[in-house]
Amino acid sequence: MTQLARVATTDTEVCGSKVPEDTRISLCYAAANRDETVFECPNEVKFDRKVNPHVAFGFSIHNCLGSTHARALMNLLIPSLLEKVGRIQLYEAEENIEELGEFNRKVGFHKLNAQFYPA
Repeated sequence: MTQLARVATTDTEVCGSKVPEDTRISLCYAAANRDETVFECPNEVKFDRKVNPHVAFGFSIHNCLGSTHARALMNLLIPSLLEKVGRIQLYEAEENIEELGEFNRKVGFHKLNAQFYPA
């Protein structure tokens, strides 16, 4: 899940947009990881990025239970990948687009075909 949805209980305004009562609103917190005011070149993978206040695993008391396991796996995978792979060629990418009423958002890929070339 990459979003948190609620229904407005009264007419209100959010960031200059009017939100009528009984309107479904959603916070897509995965988009926060691509905030250009926080991340320089947010759509690029930068392994040496020092400051990384991403919210991919949630935050505070809403932290993902699997986050420690995922970080441990990435700490093993990335150095091994960088040591063995010199270049990655992307051939085909079929995006997974989630439709939420009038809104569409990318939540990953259905298919991602790539070739890895040795270092």
